[in-house]
Amino acid sequence: AKQILERQENTYLIVLSGPLRPFLRGEQEALKKALMDRTSLSVKGKDALKPSEVQFGVVDKAIEAYFVFPRSAQFTLDDKEVEFSSKIGDLSVKNKFRLKDMVINGKLEL
Repeated sequence: AKQILERQENTYLIVLSGPLRPFLRGEQEALKKALMDRTSLSVKGKDALKPSEVQFGVVDKAIEAYFVFPRSAQFTLDDKEVEFSSKIGDLSVKNKFRLKDMVINGKLEL
């Protein structure tokens, strides 16, 4: 358990889940490439991160899209918020994550 708790992750993972099937049409590899081109994690004043990988899964009736981002940029509380942005077909998805809400035991846990 100690090893798991002390492990340093080398990626960020964002999961979109829901009725995505109408937006995820076409050949899977072309779809992954398009999503990688149209998706980012960004913070004001820093270069946006692009996903290094996109995967798909099915849970019950929902489609899940897994966006894997490299931890090439470290986010800090001074960044205040990180924005996830993607375009899936005609659907634009944006969500802002307030970093102060991700502090556990005084430490930013992403």
